[in-house]
Formats: sequence, structure tokens, C-alpha cells
Amino acid sequence: ERALDAGMQIADNFPNSNLSTLYFKILRPLVDGNPGEADITWGLVSETARGAETMQHGYGSYSVLSRYEIDGIMDIRNGSTYVNLVETALNTEVWYEVWYVIDHSNNTFTQYLKGGTDFPVQTEIYADAAYRNATFANLDTLLIVTTAGGVDAIKGKNPIYFDDFHIDIAAANLSSPDGTDNGQPATGGKFLNISTRGTVGVGDDALIGGFVIAEDDQQVVIQAIGQELAGVTGFLVDPVLSIRNAAEEEIGFNDNWDDTQEQLITDLWGGAPPFAEGSLSAGGVWTLPPGTYTAIVTGKDNTTGVALIEVYQID
Repeated sequence: ERALDAGMQIADNFPNSNLSTLYFKILRPLVDGNPGEADITWGLVSETARGAETMQHGYGSYSVLSRYEIDGIMDIRNGSTYVNLVETALNTEVWYEVWYVIDHSNNTFTQYLKGGTDFPVQTEIYADAAYRNATFANLDTLLIVTTAGGVDAIKGKNPIYFDDFHIDIAAANLSSPDGTDNGQPATGGKFLNISTRGTVGVGDDALIGGFVIAEDDQQVVIQAIGQELAGVTGFLVDPVLSIRNAAEEEIGFNDNWDDTQEQLITDLWGGAPPFAEGSLSAGGVWTLPPGTYTAIVTGKDNTTGVALIEVYQID
């Protein structure tokens, strides 16, 4: 989940009824020559929907909600039911552009899609879907939830990539933020700051975050955060961070953030590092060429707990 700045929150402005727009790009990769398999939902939620006992957001928190299933079919949540948006799997290794035009005053949204073989131009694929969680409170958080399934029905075992999130709170904005005309194929772009949080286990139960460098070499800060997770019980005390490329080769490693790059990271944060004094959280700065990458977090000496992966581009 990622909290939105006040200027990006979608609010009910009764008696007026302006529309708002959420835009992003999504890509399903090939993994070992096969379409990636992931079951993942995304959308917007209100802080008022956070679970009182768990203090977390879940599927029931979503107002604006769509999903990508392991068969490559994208669907949408219309009130109490999911509805398939496409008849065949979306192409792999293709950036699709997605627009949600949101009518918060009426608790509905309309989805547009562009990219791949079936949608070479921007296409309205579902109109006036009802919110799953009806609310007039501000939509103030972007939420992405991946489902791993169980041993007998594994679901989310491969990465899905997101890019270029934009929100226009004042209009139905169907333009592409990179300036391309909507009649042209979807293009790539730089990724924005991303993060993912989860429980780190042992063995194959590491915490994994995927990201893409779309064009040109890019300097990035990658962090595996433990004790800085304020208010989280059971945080991972000593995260270990491994960065791997598409060939699963380790191209970066860090145990403790101040091992080798303390001054560089401190300077990037304006002299006040993002870690507590004596923290065992991991982090580093790497310059990466275009490609797909994974950041993998494990616990030192097979310790377990909750951790957060963050990736920041450096302008």
C-alpha cells in the first residue's frame, strides 16, 4: 500500500461532480519462456476501510478494483462480482496502458485499456463499474495485493510489473503522460518509486519485489527495511538484500546499510539517513541498465519477520 499526498486524493466534492483519473502501465513477463503466473489485484482504497483488528487493508478495502489472474485474463470488480474484461490472455512482454475514470460522487468507475495485439488504440472496456467498498470518504491510498495461493493451488509465483502511476483529481484525463497519441502503440517509460511489504520466512519464503528499468541506465536506491516499520510487531531485525537480474544472477548485495555506502545514502537523503541509529536494515545504490530485476529479502541466520522493500530512482 502507498499513501497518496493530499493533492492526489480523490474526494467527493458535492454538490459538484467532477471526474478523476488513475493511470498506470502494467506488464506480464515471460519466465523461463512461459507467461508469468500471478494473481494480483490493484486499485484505490480509503483509510476508513482499514481493518480495525489487523490494521491492514485487504480485498474488502478496495473501492476501485481490478485484477490480473494467472491465466493472463484481466477482470474488474463490479460491486459484488468479478467480470472478465478480455476474452483471451493479454500479451507478454508488452506494456499495457490502463485508465480508470472515477466518478466518486456516484461510486462508479470506467476502465480503458491500450496495448498489445487486441488493443492497439485506447478502448473503453467496461463502463460504470460499482465500487466494491462504497464510500464518500477520500480515496487516499493506492493498494496492490498479490495472492500466493496454497500448496495445492499455487497462484502468484511470478512477478508482474507496474510503471508510471499518475492521478488527475480534476478531470477525465485520457491522455498518456509520456505524451504519445492515443492512436499509437503503448510505450515504455521510467518506473516510479515502488515498495512492497510482507513476511519474510526461510528457504523459498523470501520477500521478493520486482521492478523494471525501461530505458537508459538508471541509478537507484534499493532498501530492505526492518526496525523502521513503526508500529509493526514482529518486524525483521536483520534483513539481507540481494539484487538479481532477469537471468537470476546476483548483481548486488547488502547486509547492513552502513557497511559500504553510509555517506552516499546519507547525502542522498539530505544529510539525514532513512535508517535509525544502529539499524541493521539493508540498502545500497546501484546503477542498472534497462531490464527486469528482483530485490530479494531474507533474514540473517534464517530469522523471520515483516520487512519492506523500497526502490527509488535518483533523478
